[in-house]
Amino acid sequence: MNSSYCPMPFVHIYSGSDGRYDMCCHSNISGKEYKTLRKQSVNDTLPFDHFLSEAMEQIRSNMLEGKEIESCQTCYANEKIAGRSKRVDYIKDFGLVYKPNKITLKLRIFGNYCNLSCYMCHPFNSSTRTNELISLGEELDPNWRFEDNMRFTKVSYEEVEKDILNNIHLVDQIQITGGEPLQSVRMYEFLEKIPEEYAKSIHVGMTTNLTKTKWKNKSLDQIIKKFPHFGMKVSCDHYGDKLKYIRYPIDVDEFENNIFEFRNYLKISPCLSVLNVDDIDDIINYYQEEFKVETFFETGAIVNSPFHLTPANHKNYKILADKYKDNKRFSHLYTYLIGDKWLRNREEQRKKMFEYLEKLTPTRGDWKKLWNDI
Repeated sequence: MNSSYCPMPFVHIYSGSDGRYDMCCHSNISGKEYKTLRKQSVNDTLPFDHFLSEAMEQIRSNMLEGKEIESCQTCYANEKIAGRSKRVDYIKDFGLVYKPNKITLKLRIFGNYCNLSCYMCHPFNSSTRTNELISLGEELDPNWRFEDNMRFTKVSYEEVEKDILNNIHLVDQIQITGGEPLQSVRMYEFLEKIPEEYAKSIHVGMTTNLTKTKWKNKSLDQIIKKFPHFGMKVSCDHYGDKLKYIRYPIDVDEFENNIFEFRNYLKISPCLSVLNVDDIDDIINYYQEEFKVETFFETGAIVNSPFHLTPANHKNYKILADKYKDNKRFSHLYTYLIGDKWLRNREEQRKKMFEYLEKLTPTRGDWKKLWNDI
């Protein structure tokens, strides 16, 4: 394997909430490949046409020749510091693929409706989050560093769906995210259209807040029954009152009932931020002891925008860095805690963090009653 290779351009079709394509959700926004690919969107290019486009073929060719990919610099940097990155994870998951192969789809095409307003969520991924930030006067805050950060692009869904179903024989995995997918009738209807002969072999993975497992006349049970290879990453960043604050306005009792009912199909997947980075052990132990559920820490699931909510802004970031320095499971967290990018203007960012938490007090309550040492 050469030092620039990643299987994602060979096996993965990805689009973001703005409908534009990219290699994956971890691509560096300053890379030339990012800027080239993002000129294509689901509104003008069908998924499989994008996958076989000249731009994607050039990326694959460059990787096979050992040329560094500018948009992959985040992974390269993490590997130099900690020996781990999403690129390394993907190689373990997919192996070495040298020509376009069975495809993994990760297309944000089902809308951004979500019933939660997680305090660190990118606003275009949640309608409730968007409304909250607008009410707080945060919609123009440059710290939410996305060009169209308050808008979800409505995609040309019917043509995209038709293209996927026409090529369903090429699909190995479907990764579904939102918004909140279990509250999207369109998502249920899409899965219903996949022929049974392919549903038996396709791996369906879903990222969900698991607050509602029945929606209108649809249910999670229907999906599990149709797709034998089904699993969920449940977005969950704490437990009890801290969970309620972070993922406001979650009904914790209802959520935990759903965790218990579907525990055989899921892993807990926290997003690490300044409010839970010091509680990792507690989170792991809680869900293991109460529900016998594994907690999965994804390499890329660390808040990096806005900067003032990153783990590196925690008061004890040096102690935490020492704690995780030699822990392979959290090597990705270590790179964030010591990275110069996150430590620049740290005191200014901490000030913004406290100002932002104060803005949330009227709806979520006083954060200082839950966290007194951040």
